[in-house]
Amino acid sequence: MGRSEVASQLQALGMDLKIAKDRVAAMTDQEIHALSGKLESLPAGATNNGWAWAVVIAVVIWAVYRWK
Repeated sequence: MGRSEVASQLQALGMDLKIAKDRVAAMTDQEIHALSGKLESLPAGATNNGWAWAVVIAVVIWAVYRWK
């Protein structure tokens, strides 16, 4: 699978064609090979294991008690 197929897969997942082509052009051949046929199963963005929510909740609790 080549660069045009990866760009087409990105477009099928909702990415603008020009942006998809630009992103694929910036990838190495190894990255293209690694992505080929796997786009459907990869996460769409950064993963969150809960630490971000824990920090937000801690800040809110701190703010509530600070200004009481």
